[in-house]
Amino acid sequence: MDNYRYYFLWVIVFLILFIGIYNNFHLKKISAIDFSHKNSIAFKFILPYKNNLWVVSDSGKIIDIVEDYKVLKSLPIIVVPEEFVDGYFGKIKQDFLKKIPENIPSFVYEINFNENYMVLNNNARIYFNENFDFQMYFEKLKIVYNYIEPLGIYYISDEMLVKAR
Repeated sequence: MDNYRYYFLWVIVFLILFIGIYNNFHLKKISAIDFSHKNSIAFKFILPYKNNLWVVSDSGKIIDIVEDYKVLKSLPIIVVPEEFVDGYFGKIKQDFLKKIPENIPSFVYEINFNENYMVLNNNARIYFNENFDFQMYFEKLKIVYNYIEPLGIYYISDEMLVKAR
């Protein structure tokens, strides 16, 4: 009977070691975003919501919390009013998703729809009205971006970029 106890004890020790070694060598840790896979979900922007930064897909689905802050260099931050975020289903409502521009230039760091402004990479802030045509003004901003003062505050009014401070 003692031989069975030792045999049973060795089987348990072997299983514990096997599970530990398997987890360390064979299971890949999953991060929030893995850009190395070409067939992965297309990420559109980062959403600050409920004290976290969330990655959102092209379809408006909230995917995961940002764990790798290198992603902040590759995706813009879009601040969406809370009434357009469906926390139960984890999606941005489709009627608001249509307002978010398709091709956001790399010099745009953040677009805040709560206060109607965008922040550029040089920390200049540009205010816009609610009927703002992003695609048209992005093309114009590409031309004048190098002339926009860092930390400056601007308004887009009547197709003109007006410096406030």
